[in-house]
Amino acid sequence: MDEEYVYKGEITNEVIRKWAYDENMLLLEQDEDLVAGDREFFPALFEAAEDPECPKGGYAISIMDFYLMFQILKGDDSSIPIVEEAIEYCEKSNDKEIKAWKAILEKRILYKKGIGEVDKATALEMGQILLNGICRSSDISIADETCDEWVVELSVPPFHRHKERIYIDKTTGKFKSKVSNGGKWL
Repeated sequence: MDEEYVYKGEITNEVIRKWAYDENMLLLEQDEDLVAGDREFFPALFEAAEDPECPKGGYAISIMDFYLMFQILKGDDSSIPIVEEAIEYCEKSNDKEIKAWKAILEKRILYKKGIGEVDKATALEMGQILLNGICRSSDISIADETCDEWVVELSVPPFHRHKERIYIDKTTGKFKSKVSNGGKWL
């Protein structure tokens, strides 16, 4: 069995393509998704995601989803064109999973713009799409409710110390997000 090795050098689309097909190659020992998660690498990541023979194809979609999720959660409206660029790649694909992911990306853009009045069920759906997407599967719940907003929380097992929240205006549907790690909200 071959041993894992960490790539040393500049990360490019060609390196991402090589990494996608080399099960032993790592971009970093930890958090390689943070290195690969960038719109610069969409060409190579989408190629990997579309190839059913690519060993890291599913991981490639997950990397892009995580990157785009945080573009929407943390970015201002300038993040929307980045997500739209990913949607353009999705439109060229015949892959069923990529088509399903396209629908998630489109909803994230709608939510970023604000969808108007939001009830409890819609707040939970927003939490699922904005905080989980396809890249993770954590518990989503209503953590609090005021007369003006829904507080939707993602809680990550096993110890649930990492939490993320979106605060959704009940009237406009606009949201803001916060992250907690070990009880401190950032």
